[in-house]
Amino acid sequence: MSTPSIKIEGEIHTFDSKSGIFAGFMMENKFNDKVALQVELLYVNLGGELSSYLAGQDFTYEESTDLNMQSLQLPIGI
Repeated sequence: MSTPSIKIEGEIHTFDSKSGIFAGFMMENKFNDKVALQVELLYVNLGGELSSYLAGQDFTYEESTDLNMQSLQLPIGI
């Protein structure tokens, strides 16, 4: 898989994604033959590294930032 990048005159921006953890639990309770309640608890951990490089006639600028997103989701279905 290639790294997504954006190239503008004198600038290069890249994002290297990382795989994270996806885990969860599910519970279903049937009230009758037509109605049920489903509850899930999901944990997701994603992220990556965002790099930027700028070059001009008199300067160069380089920056790298680690990104980390953690979320806890509680979907409920009827």
